[in-house]
Amino acid sequence: MRITKISEGKRFLIVAALYWVIAIVWCWRATDGEWLYFIIFLQMAAMYFLPAMGVLWMVLSAVFRLLAYDGRN
Repeated sequence: MRITKISEGKRFLIVAALYWVIAIVWCWRATDGEWLYFIIFLQMAAMYFLPAMGVLWMVLSAVFRLLAYDGRN
């Protein structure tokens, strides 16, 4: 049986996808407080693997936080 070698880039993509899947499964039936941890978890995963996605998540979470804050007042 031949062993297939996976390149380092593909390993990072697999681990990043697993982070997203774990975060989504973990917070599937989450309360509002748990969704905050979900967003933080995704930000950490995205910033570690894909810096552009990390910036996007930070911007989106800031916008959603401002919208949620505006809705409470």
